Amino acid sequence: MWDALQDPVVAAALVREAPDIIATFDLEGRFLQANPATVKQTGYSLEELQGMTLAEFFDGADLLRVSAGRDRTMQGEQVSFTVRYRRRHGEHRWLAVRAAPIERAGTVDSVLVFARDVTDDVIRTRALRESDERFRSLVSAFDRAFFVVDRDLRLAGVFGR
Repeated sequence: MWDALQDPVVAAALVREAPDIIATFDLEGRFLQANPATVKQTGYSLEELQGMTLAEFFDGADLLRVSAGRDRTMQGEQVSFTVRYRRRHGEHRWLAVRAAPIERAGTVDSVLVFARDVTDDVIRTRALRESDERFRSLVSAFDRAFFVVDRDLRLAGVFGR
């Protein structure tokens, strides 16, 4: 392990200055601790976060995905998933989450979570997928084949029937 992590001042600075969410949860899914990035990204104060439950951040299928991840983590497994959460004022954002068990005396007693906001990536991916679907739909409507060449007049694609 990196020796600097043995220094509690360095470890605290790493967590405090991290741009991503770092938080711990109890086994029922309630916030225990959170870094400043968690406060900034969720819109809640640290005092408001402490004790809040997963159900206060996630809806429907996302809550089920998070709960399943928590259950696997409680069994000692590290998990990763992407999920949508609700900020303090109702805005929904996407997170890439990595959760790991925290073990003390050989027993998992809490969960460590690292999460990065990936909302912009999700939006771009969806827009690209929709554009691709529109292109494929348009091309399938042609009754003839056509091809595309690049600037060097090399064949770049053949489309149609």
